[in-house]
Amino acid sequence: MTEGGKYSENDELDKHIKTQSARIGYYALMVLSAAVLFLSEGVTALNYIQNIPLAVVVGLTFIVAPITEFFYSRKFR
Repeated sequence: MTEGGKYSENDELDKHIKTQSARIGYYALMVLSAAVLFLSEGVTALNYIQNIPLAVVVGLTFIVAPITEFFYSRKFR
């Protein structure tokens, strides 16, 4: 923050870069965790997966981001 309580353009750019890189990193982690699940199980159908805890974690990666964004957006309304 600069004098007078205003943000500089560099602060805003840094914030934007951090937000976007965190989002990209999350989605990359989501895709990679799904790939690990399907490659480690050697199946393509969800019915034949035996590693249930890993399947639950992969499933949670698909619902955590939208739920978090929903509650975070409600904070600003």
